[in-house]
Amino acid sequence: MVVDGDSEEGEEWEHVLCQKKKMWRIKEAELRAATKQPKMSDMFDGNVKDHPKQVFSNSAASGILTNDLVAIMESKHKTGINAEPIDDNIYKWAVFLSSFDSQGNLNQDLLQLYQKYGYNYVELQLDFTMDLYPFYPPVVKVVRPRLQGSMMLRVASMDMLKLSHWNPARDMKSVLQEIKDYLSTWARLDLNSERNDDQRFPQGAYIEMENYLLWLAWVSEIPSRAHQRFPEAEHERLLSHAPDSDRKKCQEKSPFPAGTGYSSSFHKGWDINAYLAAQREKDKQIECVLQKILQELKKGSDSNSDDVVHRNPFGVDGTYTSFTIPSCSSNLSAMEVTEKKCSDNHCKAVCESSLVAAAPKKQCLVDFEPDGILSEYQVTSKKWNSEVCSQQNGKSPVDPTEDLFNVLEASTLVPFLESKLQVDSFLEICQHTAVYRCVVDIISEIASRPKLVGLLWSLPDQVQSIYTLVSRLEEKAKAILVQLTKTSANGNIPTTASAKKISNKSSNNGSGCVEAPEEERLARDFYQMSHTVSAALVNQGLLATYDKDQ
Repeated sequence: MVVDGDSEEGEEWEHVLCQKKKMWRIKEAELRAATKQPKMSDMFDGNVKDHPKQVFSNSAASGILTNDLVAIMESKHKTGINAEPIDDNIYKWAVFLSSFDSQGNLNQDLLQLYQKYGYNYVELQLDFTMDLYPFYPPVVKVVRPRLQGSMMLRVASMDMLKLSHWNPARDMKSVLQEIKDYLSTWARLDLNSERNDDQRFPQGAYIEMENYLLWLAWVSEIPSRAHQRFPEAEHERLLSHAPDSDRKKCQEKSPFPAGTGYSSSFHKGWDINAYLAAQREKDKQIECVLQKILQELKKGSDSNSDDVVHRNPFGVDGTYTSFTIPSCSSNLSAMEVTEKKCSDNHCKAVCESSLVAAAPKKQCLVDFEPDGILSEYQVTSKKWNSEVCSQQNGKSPVDPTEDLFNVLEASTLVPFLESKLQVDSFLEICQHTAVYRCVVDIISEIASRPKLVGLLWSLPDQVQSIYTLVSRLEEKAKAILVQLTKTSANGNIPTTASAKKISNKSSNNGSGCVEAPEEERLARDFYQMSHTVSAALVNQGLLATYDKDQ
């Protein structure tokens, strides 16, 4: 039996929900207009067409997210999970997790956090790729508070959030519940971090570099070094290798034959076009995130730079406190990864975001009441003056470069560089020129920073150091250069003049993975990088000596 009060509340919620959906549709239309994306656009065909097909119609793609979001909102009191679109953008969510196990360590930490800073929840940001969801997983970022043990990276690296493990049949409510359970089991707060202060650091408890390292971990699917140090990493590894019968079945039975790639409007199943598009998206995003990491490293080389002085993160306007994982299929050209164009055309569109939006100028009252504490989650635009923030409570600004080494050492960056340097030949390098140029630039930049040079030397639990792998590739690079110049008799490194002659011969023969000039440039870059790394290690006393003339 429904009492009058319940009926009135239900009608009021339906009215509010109707208004919300209307605002979400308006915002989506604005986003598509800003990116000049037609209602029917082909993201899965190499040919440019005016009105090609896409895997999901616009209404279907956003409709799935809308239904998931509404389900989360309606169950917030029961689950302790609430979500709100940021500035009514259905592809960007602010998520708040509360009501953790009252006997757990995380809940006790949150009580202390409330006493110190006035909030007792974990805030996440979720970014969905327009028109690729649910076939492409969202990126999950911890905004605040700061967690111990690089937990932010470990959350982003959860198997279920990797493209290779992503199940498009799962709804976001179950995904967020699993993230909450994971945090409740393994997470502890860094209560001593001043970055937990949402007044001084409205942009979040993490520096920009950590956000980009999170992006790298998510898109490359390579576990961070921090992730490998903790017991849940082994648990996840065993679970990922468990037989299908031991795993939870999430997908519904499809009415179509297996392997056909067909699905109905009610079934979020596997689709070959969506799979290929997701793979291309992954490759392009790897190139872009490497560019962003390099750009951030170069910013950090300026001793006067300070994270307290607000800089707009990639894909973010001046009012909201987060970053956006862009869709590489976007045609928007307002933002670029670097001042110069990305290599190989297919990084051009990656450097841009179609999801730029300010936060909604309203409050999201969730009414969670763990242990009698009312939590009020506010997703609002926060105007912020760095000088005022730095003077609050008489506290000095936080210098993000102080712990940059620890941030990089615990991240996915070193394992990722290792994976790229473990190639057997320059054939693989020549097939991924843009990525390897970024690798060379990042390693060279690290070598130029005395406080970061240790990343190139032996690290705990590391099989081979970056220096060892670079030295091995130096020999291969030298062999390439000797072969190109036909001067193996004395082993001299080729000159520019001789390189042009070899380049003409190689182009006539049609041999090699790329034209000789490109192959030679890559070999030269690796050769020079190796010497730069060796010299940096010698200067820091980590390497005894090296032969400068070898």
